[in-house]
Amino acid sequence: MAKQPTSRKKPAKVAVLTAAPAKAAKAKQPAKPPTTKIAALTQMLHSKQGATLNEMATKTGWQRHSVRGCISGTLKKRLGLEITSDKVTGRGRVYRIPGTKAGA
Repeated sequence: MAKQPTSRKKPAKVAVLTAAPAKAAKAKQPAKPPTTKIAALTQMLHSKQGATLNEMATKTGWQRHSVRGCISGTLKKRLGLEITSDKVTGRGRVYRIPGTKAGA
């Protein structure tokens, strides 16, 4: 005769409830602007003077081809931003988002 397996039940875990320490009420602070690399790029492009590829690559830590890919893929295609470029004497090709105010 084969031996029937016995079912053993594990004892139920008992949750120990403890009183949580009272937290001091924190004052709500205003929301900070996003600090992503894409946000940094858009901020640079919104400025009146615009930004060169080297400036954007230095700010983000990306390589120049990665900055170009972000401009064409993320900013233009996904976000639908219009980005123009002009050659500036002594500075090279400068990219900017047109229609921005001088103080931006």
